[in-house]
Amino acid sequence: MAFDFEDDNYENIFSEAITINKYTSQGFEFSSDHKTLLMAPKDIIEFEVPDFVTTIGPSAFKSCEMLERIVLHDSIRSIAKDAFEYCSALKTFELPNSIECINLSFRNCTSLSSITIPDTVKTIKAFNLRGCKSLKDIRLPKSLETVMLYLKECTSLSSLIIPESVKEITSLVFEGCTSLKEIVFTNTLKVGYLDLSNSSITSLPDNLKVGGGLYLSHTPIKVLPNNLCADCLDLSHTLITSLPDNLKVKYSIYLSHTPITSLPDNLKVGWDLDLSNTPITSLPDNLEVECNLVLSNTPITSLPDNLKVGGDLDLSNTPITSLPDNLKVGWDLDLSNTPITSLPDNLKVGGKVVGLK
Repeated sequence: MAFDFEDDNYENIFSEAITINKYTSQGFEFSSDHKTLLMAPKDIIEFEVPDFVTTIGPSAFKSCEMLERIVLHDSIRSIAKDAFEYCSALKTFELPNSIECINLSFRNCTSLSSITIPDTVKTIKAFNLRGCKSLKDIRLPKSLETVMLYLKECTSLSSLIIPESVKEITSLVFEGCTSLKEIVFTNTLKVGYLDLSNSSITSLPDNLKVGGGLYLSHTPIKVLPNNLCADCLDLSHTLITSLPDNLKVKYSIYLSHTPITSLPDNLKVGWDLDLSNTPITSLPDNLEVECNLVLSNTPITSLPDNLKVGGDLDLSNTPITSLPDNLKVGWDLDLSNTPITSLPDNLKVGGKVVGLK
C-alpha cells in the first residue's frame, strides 16, 4: 500500500492548531511543527516523504519489513542513525542532495542492492551496512573527505573504490564479505582500522599504514605489501609463508594456523606473538616479545640464547628438549607435553612453571 497525503483528511488535520508534542495522520507520527517524521506504520510498502519534513527521527522506519521504496526530497536536512534499520524489503536507497554528513545504519536491510550517495556528502561519520547481503554497489562521492564504513557480512559486495578526495579513513570493516576481492585506494593509504577477515581479498597496496588493527584472518592472501605498518596484525588461518623485512607492527602479531616457516631477523613485537600450529622450527636471534609468545603445537626444537619474553611463554606440545641458560620469562612458562625434564640454573621466570615432568 502506498500512502498519499494529498487527501482531504490530511489537509483538514494540518489546518488545525496543534498543541501536543506529536501528531498522527494515517498511522504516521510527526512532531507538533510537522517538520520531523517520528514514526511510520509497519505495513507501508512505498512512501514519498512530504517536502515540509526536514528530519527523519530515530527508528522512524525501523523494522518496516514491507517497505520496498522510499523517496526523500532535498528538504531533508538530517536522518537519525537507526531510522531505516531492519527494512528487509528495501531494494535501493538514494540520499537527497541536502545531506552533507552521514551517520546512518541500514543494518540487516537484506534486499538492499545499491545506495546512491550525492556529491554533497563530505563526511561519512558512521555508515553501518552490516548484514546487507544483497548490496553489490556502493559508490562513494568524489567530494568525500572522511569515511568510516561498517560492511560486515555484505556477502555480495566484490569491490570498493576509495575516492582520491578522501583525506581520513577512520575505520573500514569488511569482516565476512566473502565476495570482496579488491579495495582500491586511489590516494589515501592511512587507515585507522581495517578488518578484512573472512573476505576474498588477495592483495593490499604497498605503503599501507593502519593506525589500529589490520585483520586478515581466514582470507586467501599470500603476500603482504612492502612497508606495511599496523598497530596489530592478525594473519591467522591465512596462506602467508613469510613476513616482509620492513614490516612494522606496534603491538601484536597473530600467525596461528599459517604455513609460515621463518620470521624477519630484527622483528620486534610490542605485545603478543602467536605462532601456534605453524611449521616454524626456529626463531631469529634478536627476537624481542614484550608480552606473550605462543609456540604451542609447533615443531620448534630450540630457542635463541638471549630470548626475552615479557609475558607468558607457551611451549606446550612441542618437541623442544632444553631451554637456553639466559632465558627470561616475565610471567608463566608452560612446558606441558614437552620432553623437558630440567631447567637451567640461570632461568628467570616471573610467574609459575607449568607442566615440568
